[in-house]
Amino acid sequence: GLRCEIPPRPQSLRETRREAELGAIRRAIAASDGNLTKAARMLEITRPTLYDLIGRYAIGAASAAPTATIESERT
Repeated sequence: GLRCEIPPRPQSLRETRREAELGAIRRAIAASDGNLTKAARMLEITRPTLYDLIGRYAIGAASAAPTATIESERT
């Protein structure tokens, strides 16, 4: 028979940007084994900018990578 599918509503640019940033941040934190300084370098942003994004998106660094640390905390 004839099938009529309604396409999903396109995401807004804001939603698309949010998803892209969240994914990139989570991947960088995981790839850096939770080292936020290294994650910021991978993302080519400053560490304070990474902290701002983590706060904006309420990303729990511990949930993204259980061993999240700041490089200067390692002694």
